[in-house]
Amino acid sequence: ISKAIDCLNKCIALLGNEEAEIIRKMYFEHESIKMVADKYGYTKSGMQYKRDKIIMKLTYLYERASHYINGESE
Repeated sequence: ISKAIDCLNKCIALLGNEEAEIIRKMYFEHESIKMVADKYGYTKSGMQYKRDKIIMKLTYLYERASHYINGESE
């Protein structure tokens, strides 16, 4: 599990500053979509869309990175 958490943290660090902060606020600090949307000047639906795009990007990064961490080739 510690390898997975380390990998996730490294992938979050690869995101843009705003993207990483949005993920941290929503998933580590448990702020609501509405609170984060207000902070960054988005509507709630706009933030939901942005969150979904960030999660897709993070998923891609994590899947690629985990192959290397686990010693698998692509």
